[in-house]
Amino acid sequence: MAGTTDAETQTTGEPPPGQPEEPPEAAGGDVFEAMRSLWPEDGAPGQGGDAGGPLTQLEVAAGLSRLERCDEDGWALVAATLRDKGLTDVSFLEGCGHLRHVDLSGNGLTDLGALRGLPFLERLDASRNALPELLGFPPPRFLTTACFSHNQVRVIPDLDEFWSLVHLDVSHNLVERISGLQRLRYLRYLDLSHNLIERFENLSQMRIKTLLMEHNQISEFEQGDEVGLKTMLDLRAVSFNHNQLQSLALFQGAYTLKAVGLAGNCVRSPRELDHLRGLVSLEALDLRDNPVAGESVYRHQVLHLLPSLATLDDIPVPVEDKVLARDVFRPSELERAARLRVALAVRHHLCPPALGPDTRPADRGPQPLLVLVGPLASNKGCLVRALAACLPLEVHLSLDHTANHVV
Repeated sequence: MAGTTDAETQTTGEPPPGQPEEPPEAAGGDVFEAMRSLWPEDGAPGQGGDAGGPLTQLEVAAGLSRLERCDEDGWALVAATLRDKGLTDVSFLEGCGHLRHVDLSGNGLTDLGALRGLPFLERLDASRNALPELLGFPPPRFLTTACFSHNQVRVIPDLDEFWSLVHLDVSHNLVERISGLQRLRYLRYLDLSHNLIERFENLSQMRIKTLLMEHNQISEFEQGDEVGLKTMLDLRAVSFNHNQLQSLALFQGAYTLKAVGLAGNCVRSPRELDHLRGLVSLEALDLRDNPVAGESVYRHQVLHLLPSLATLDDIPVPVEDKVLARDVFRPSELERAARLRVALAVRHHLCPPALGPDTRPADRGPQPLLVLVGPLASNKGCLVRALAACLPLEVHLSLDHTANHVV
């Protein structure tokens, strides 16, 4: 076909890495013959068709790119970019079984049943459509990336058959509950932001590395030793910005976290910050627009609990702030001495006495020790004396090691 060489060269794109600039003659001939079969006789790729409606051969041909070897005998264009065309029907794709990467974003699609004919599909972008169902087609062999943001998905179905998913984006939908994801063992990125979720659940033990839950209505979460963020041992970054969380117990024990977003929640008590103690890998924390962020010692308290932070509330943390936080919350000399005295007294009573030449014989070993700890003026002494009066043969009073400055 004379006059089509330039169009054909532009459509094929760059050859795969490690391959010659042009495919072998036999394979190259097959590729161009396949491309010609998609074009009308009087058309060429890039001319387009009428905006909106069903997908046409001309539009598919214009959007093809990424030349790759499909088998030992031939090459094919494996990527189709069909974004922002106003499409309502993509049935024509059912006959394009060689496609691996498909971009259908920005159309008016309500059904993706035609993708049943793409067994080699690896990446799918179906964002900005009107799809009511998530992944509503038979699973391809190795689908790794799926983007369904800005659709009308209400329920996440059981996705066990889509076992190869690594990246899943269901943001800006109408999802009310997290479900159907726990068996996706290769999933590393999950975006459920801008939905209607009220409870964080059903993600325990998963190997997700990045979790986005922004702009939901989350106020509750699972509690227990075998559930929650602490069981997600690969988790590195999580964002719960703009939810309704009042407690930070969700993050207790999540030692692998490096970045946490909690801006725009309802955390009020400074005591909730203690749940973040021990997150030794945490480098970035955002608690802006929470009531607790208005406390006078909020910044110093957070830096005292988390000395590894590099940024707090999107502001870099200089070394001077960490030193000041340590000095503000560092115990006084008297308090540290009182703590040491109590610790030595407890250790003395708990450790068995060493035997020596001067050790007196005894019928029984050291007595068990009961230590009562509590705030000042909480009637600890009255309780001990009452126990001694009720059980005079079992309870014996020892020296009082109370220190008013012990916390």
